[in-house]
Amino acid sequence: MSPSVVRADLHTDAQQLIDFLKANVNTRMSPAAFQWQYVNAPGPVIFNIAKDGAAVVCSQSFLPFPMRANGSPMLTAKSENSFLAKEHRGTPLFQDIYAKGVSDCFAANMPVVWGYTPAVKVWRDRLGFRVEEERMWHSIVPIGVPPRPGFKAGPRAWAGRALTAARAAIVRSRTAKLGKAFARADDHEWRDRPLAANDINALVEKLGGASTFHLDMSDRFMAWRVWENPNLDYTGHFLYRGGALAGYALVAVKRGAKSPTAQLSDMAFTSEADGWLLLDRVVRAGTQAGCTWLRFFGNRANAVVRPVFDLLQKLPGARAMPDRGMAFVVKPDEGFTPTEYDTWCMNGLWTEGYSM
Repeated sequence: MSPSVVRADLHTDAQQLIDFLKANVNTRMSPAAFQWQYVNAPGPVIFNIAKDGAAVVCSQSFLPFPMRANGSPMLTAKSENSFLAKEHRGTPLFQDIYAKGVSDCFAANMPVVWGYTPAVKVWRDRLGFRVEEERMWHSIVPIGVPPRPGFKAGPRAWAGRALTAARAAIVRSRTAKLGKAFARADDHEWRDRPLAANDINALVEKLGGASTFHLDMSDRFMAWRVWENPNLDYTGHFLYRGGALAGYALVAVKRGAKSPTAQLSDMAFTSEADGWLLLDRVVRAGTQAGCTWLRFFGNRANAVVRPVFDLLQKLPGARAMPDRGMAFVVKPDEGFTPTEYDTWCMNGLWTEGYSM
């Protein structure tokens, strides 16, 4: 008998879903993480599963992500936690459960389904998604001293550690010097949260233009994705001048990581001087958390995101490259035409919230 595809109930099926996801998809899944990611989501969650008897053998969920398109709010669906048990691979089960999920999303007034995946051929050839393999880039910058190599490590490992540490010292010195210099240039103030609910949206649309497609960074979204995130510790850095937001950065560190990386989840600024002011605080936040690296992920072609990549590349040891393990995939409903993908202001906040 073929497995049956059903809509999971986030309350009555919660423990079975948590156990399944933890065993097969994400070892960090917990009751608190499940409650945060699914139950507290700011909109309808689509979570379909396939059961073979009592056992779950396939899962596909979609999270509601509020966006702004041409200044107007809309909901989109992010593909999340795809899994198919090995004994059912080669069957149409995954295509069937995914097609049902996409149809459910469109019916719930989420006219765009998107996500990131290394499984390019599956999403392109079997699921009918548009795939952009080099849309997303990441940049990595040394900011701290790497852990000591293992007992059996050779001279090359120790030399690499010393080089990274030396570059990180220059990064810290340069960002501190520029941050101090620009801090004296004018009056400004720092906040750890936005002063007003629409400050971030207004700044992003000012920098990227009216056609910018971006997260609707409302108080509810920020509470869900950032401040109440049980997996990442976030710090916010909001730069105000004359009562107006001139730039901001969100930095996340994974809880419990042995060698943590500071994730620059989101950053935007009105001028290079503001960028250096922010970067000084970002680097200090990362080093205080014991991080060796600062990492930024985003759509490099976007007008809001590109200046962040450009600024990071001015630091010694910085490397930027396409993130081929995070191919961007997207499928709009018939009759809905999304904006050009260069206008999509994608960054680390668009990822699943455990790491980047």
